[in-house]
Amino acid sequence: MKKEVKKEKVIIKEVKEEESPKEELQMEELKKNKKIGLKKKGLVIGAVLIGVVAVIAMVMGGTINKKETNKISYEEELAKEEKVENVDYNTILGKWYCFETFKEMYEFKADGTAFYEYEDIDESEEEKKRQKDEYESLTEEEKKEHDKFKSEISDYTYTLKDNKGKLKSKYSNYEFEYIEDGKNSRLLVVDKSVTEDQVDDGKWTFYKTWSQAKKNSTEYKQTLEYINSIADEDGWAIEDNKLLGYVGKKKSVTVPKNVESIEPSAFSWDMGRAVKVEKIIVGGNVKVIRSGSFAFCKADKIVIKNGVKEIEDFAFMDSYIDDISFPPSITKIGNVIMQTEEGLDGCVIHCKKGSPIAKYMEEDKPYGIVKIKYDYRY
Repeated sequence: MKKEVKKEKVIIKEVKEEESPKEELQMEELKKNKKIGLKKKGLVIGAVLIGVVAVIAMVMGGTINKKETNKISYEEELAKEEKVENVDYNTILGKWYCFETFKEMYEFKADGTAFYEYEDIDESEEEKKRQKDEYESLTEEEKKEHDKFKSEISDYTYTLKDNKGKLKSKYSNYEFEYIEDGKNSRLLVVDKSVTEDQVDDGKWTFYKTWSQAKKNSTEYKQTLEYINSIADEDGWAIEDNKLLGYVGKKKSVTVPKNVESIEPSAFSWDMGRAVKVEKIIVGGNVKVIRSGSFAFCKADKIVIKNGVKEIEDFAFMDSYIDDISFPPSITKIGNVIMQTEEGLDGCVIHCKKGSPIAKYMEEDKPYGIVKIKYDYRY
């Protein structure tokens, strides 16, 4: 969470000087913890996230749509969780869940202690195995030190009076309010140390079940877990005419006609989307390309057809595009839409001379050896 971020930055620098396996593991714990409570605001850049793709059932020689066979209703999921976890909504004791970048959980105990843990639900099995093997390579003494360090992040104490209380660990000091309201019971956690401009990043709402936390989180819908759960048989995850992501295996794709906006990270290779795609065609049915929607995209060629009206900030940030076509219909353009760290060397941008996007590219040409051609033809 936010306060943990501030204090742990110093620790990261200290352990980096040593470079022992034990301290590298500590650095990883701190770096993960550093992200907790920070909002994505469009995209989160991370390692390649490979989710568990839902099995496509075959019935009578035909393929059943994954969305129909794998999607469990909220009511079914909640009922199952309540039964398995024996959830009691009328007490602060027990587990509380939240999702912001990570799956987070507090477990309040009767002795005034609380246990905290978090999980990257999109972390690949390969990465999990790597971390486990690295831990097993430590000596017994190093394991003890590492476990002690990890517990300092996880172990809390709390006080509660009149449904308000304090929650403390070695690195964190929060205040919370317990709202007892049957199945709508929730825990409002606030970091009082954040500045006024960070106040929204210092508030979290926890729920008694994981299914409730997912339902009430806008960020959960950006996870590979959720996208895989609603993706159709061709790999398109579309909800309310919004493209949340493409997880299919085709090399050349055309965005479906019922899509009106392409959402953050929809084609981000580093987020486990569009991992095999080489060419993308965006039809005029799409009106908005959201911030970061093509960030870290590995497609070589992108064609945007006439009809698209808006491209938000950083839409193609750090992408690997060699050839891209922008229509004259685009009239609203965000900041540094093709910003890259290494530069787009050899990239060709096709547009119509005198169009808003042409003027934009002339005034704010992407970094690298980029060529602008006034030959848009779509």
